[in-house]
Amino acid sequence: MVKMLFASNNIIHFPTSTATSTAGTFTPARVPYSIGLRNNQVVHSPIFKPSSVEETWFHFKFYPGLTSFNGGELLFSGYDEANHLLFALSKATNDFSPIINLKVYNGNTILNVNSSFPLTAGIMNNVDIKCVVNLVSIAVELYVNGGLAATLSFGTNPNSYGKPNKFRLSTAFTSGADAYSFFSEIFATESDSRNGKLHLLRPTGAGALNDWLGSLTTLVDEDPASGITTIEPNAPQTTLLTPYVGPSNISNVAIITSTSRGINSPTKLKHLMRVSGVNYESAALDIDPSLQYNITDFLINPATSLPWDSSDLSAIETGFLSVA
Repeated sequence: MVKMLFASNNIIHFPTSTATSTAGTFTPARVPYSIGLRNNQVVHSPIFKPSSVEETWFHFKFYPGLTSFNGGELLFSGYDEANHLLFALSKATNDFSPIINLKVYNGNTILNVNSSFPLTAGIMNNVDIKCVVNLVSIAVELYVNGGLAATLSFGTNPNSYGKPNKFRLSTAFTSGADAYSFFSEIFATESDSRNGKLHLLRPTGAGALNDWLGSLTTLVDEDPASGITTIEPNAPQTTLLTPYVGPSNISNVAIITSTSRGINSPTKLKHLMRVSGVNYESAALDIDPSLQYNITDFLINPATSLPWDSSDLSAIETGFLSVA
């Protein structure tokens, strides 16, 4: 099992991106669309809590658009809490070859190397990045379709760079004003993300607890300005989910919300997992007035204290509880 730090296949988390239904750029059994970026577009992830260990792994599926001739165009980059750039993936060469260049930074020096093999054109590629940051070193490994493609490391960390807590996506390997690059199944973990798959289950209606105001359809309308509300403390809301269709071996079940609060709102929120009529609560999360990304990772089934099985998912509701 891995601990999830971030997971998304939602354009809400990447403002100005586009939900695209182009065949072959996402897996419909797992996610509803791919996240499309137009040529030269850059989007920022929400801020998430840094890893509690030295390692942070990133995973995403990437379908390149029309291959650009220009080298140096950004694909993916990671930043720490102080907004220091830790690493960047970009197009390596001024030709049509889909080779990735990896750069790693420590504030004094930049290391760079080209990947030992290319992305594959015309398919979804699996990209995984292992970033290790501690008091004395910074190291990054790049994996393309499961194979180690590049690695760089500093034996020093002279400017006390921290662990990544956000990233940027952009459109290397894409050219032309109407060309897109496509991303899907984006997540970050505290351990090996290779061979990972993200299944997005979305609310379909009210569960047994229904104390918040507003239409639950606003939870899946891809609009960050809409949603449901409450000004009451200790108000629970649970939702039913789309059916899970996938393998029986499930690593984690994570609840993800986007929140903001007004002047009269409760100041905290708990995520709820409701299993066979029993509520299991996360730790209280501080909620800011600004738009905020929240994740609670249920590493095991809280009702059984056992690893998750696909049959468990038909018995759960997910939701949240306001806290004064």
